[in-house]
Amino acid sequence: MNRTIYSLLTISYIVLFIWGIRLFRKQKQVDSSIVLLFVIFGLIYDNLVLSVGRFIGEGQLLENLSYLRFWLHTLFTPLLIIFVWQISKNLRLKWANSEISKVTIFLLTLGLIIYQWYQSIRQLKLEVNWERDVLLYENIVEQKIPFMVLITTAIVGWVGILLWKHQKFYWLFVGTAIMIFGSILTIWLKNVPIMNLFELLFIVSLLLTKKFQLRRTASPFT
Repeated sequence: MNRTIYSLLTISYIVLFIWGIRLFRKQKQVDSSIVLLFVIFGLIYDNLVLSVGRFIGEGQLLENLSYLRFWLHTLFTPLLIIFVWQISKNLRLKWANSEISKVTIFLLTLGLIIYQWYQSIRQLKLEVNWERDVLLYENIVEQKIPFMVLITTAIVGWVGILLWKHQKFYWLFVGTAIMIFGSILTIWLKNVPIMNLFELLFIVSLLLTKKFQLRRTASPFT
């Protein structure tokens, strides 16, 4: 069952990736919010490897592919901070208009990537495991508090509140809240990839945010 879920998630993310490309093609000029496509690509890869692991089988190939899963998570997840900053800038929210905010956001993103590499990738040790019908390599090193994910989620959620307050757009906040709720559910639902399903809804909310920004900035009354 889990393998089927990962397969459906892979297809869903491919559809979202195509939707994202179509959204960004509507912009006259590419900006840094395009990093969202990197995040979606990482999720396509992650779910694809999980869905085909049993067909690849145990061995060096699947282990190497699994290492890249963790690398993409480290490199791409913090980019969501840049995404919400650029969205805020495009929508002329005050906090994102200064050069200081730009430098701060980019340094914070870089800092979180380096921190995640130091805390996770540097000491990554994978071991093969079966989770129901899914064959995967998972990290057996004890995981510390996921500060990178927590900080990234907090900033995205904060921007979601600002958009709700100033632009009457609530889907970014709702999407973040859904993902947080999903992470709580994983405490009890350990045999089902529930978090992956809620991540999908979160990504949909990010694409809806981009769509909203394009519509607002294209309006002569904005």
